Amino acid sequence: MRRSVACCEIWTSGTGQRDDQSLCRAGIHTLVKRALAGSLDAADDGSPAPQEALDGFRRHYALENGRNALLYPGVTEGLEALKAKGFPMAVVTNKAEAFTLPLLEMMGWRAISR
Repeated sequence: MRRSVACCEIWTSGTGQRDDQSLCRAGIHTLVKRALAGSLDAADDGSPAPQEALDGFRRHYALENGRNALLYPGVTEGLEALKAKGFPMAVVTNKAEAFTLPLLEMMGWRAISR
């Protein structure tokens, strides 16, 4: 997934270096605060992330969500086979529901997880 595109609008680090994986590990609010500050320590102060920056991140992420996601061969068929045999199905993720449900739909997994 192209997290960098979602971060571009808010990334202001003077270092010119981007570590999207480290920025994104603790949720959207933390990501936005870290990107604005250009520091992994920025989220530790307890203050909220600016709403305008959060809105910008969500807008960009919604546009990019799933565009570059690839499924491993056989995963969908395996999940369908398990569901057909009556196994309960669930999705566990730290991704926000507003992005998870559309991604499941794009991948053809929304019906599997119901």
